[in-house]
Amino acid sequence: MARYFHLDKGTIARTLKKMEDSGYITRIVDPENRRAFRISLTEKGYQIAPEICAIDQKWEEIVSHGLTQEERTHLHSFLHNVAETSILTIEKIEENL
Repeated sequence: MARYFHLDKGTIARTLKKMEDSGYITRIVDPENRRAFRISLTEKGYQIAPEICAIDQKWEEIVSHGLTQEERTHLHSFLHNVAETSILTIEKIEENL
């Protein structure tokens, strides 16, 4: 999840804890990897998911206002590449510690 969302593991862990405490997700230990968790949305999580997607879509519309569809596509691609490079760089730095 940390890689997918381009966030550090601590941020993900704290966020998942808050979501679990609020009843949006459940976490169970992965039987194949005791250090990992399987995360599932609860009914409450499924109910709020469309609202979260709508907020995300609206935010993308706001920040890319005035751009053509082609420019939006390029921007998304560039930002994705920058984020991926950032994550890979951080991982390399952590490996050398």
